[in-house]
Amino acid sequence: MSVAAGCEGRQVVRVRVGALLVCAAVFFIIAAAVFFFEYALATRGVTGTGEIVKIRNGDTHPVYVVRFTTAAGRIVVAELMTSPGRGSVGDHLGVVYDPQDPQTVQPVDIDPYYLQVVLPAAAGVFFTAGGVWEYRKASRRKQRIEATPPT
Repeated sequence: MSVAAGCEGRQVVRVRVGALLVCAAVFFIIAAAVFFFEYALATRGVTGTGEIVKIRNGDTHPVYVVRFTTAAGRIVVAELMTSPGRGSVGDHLGVVYDPQDPQTVQPVDIDPYYLQVVLPAAAGVFFTAGGVWEYRKASRRKQRIEATPPT
């Protein structure tokens, strides 16, 4: 193997490992952001009853707009952060909202927490493992090359 080919191979490995670790970091950041949002809503969220006032088509699923009254008596119209699954205009449903930001609201009975936090975290672990695998594979290849006596 020539020196140029060895350097080019190391650069490819560095790019692969770097790309995998960047993907892992992005997924971990997504998981952390969702965890913070869910934790904030779970710790300081206030439960109330909302009425579906509008349903519009979103990119992947319907977007539900609800109207509810806060504990302070303020009427709020906001999009649900998570779809309740079913419902039509005029239906009532339980909602939990952030009293510091009442526009942050989601249905009470829906708990997609495992999907919103665990899946990105699992993807982060998967990409981290892929990066470590690529790095170890390259290290072993380098050790074999260095251990082989020149002919």
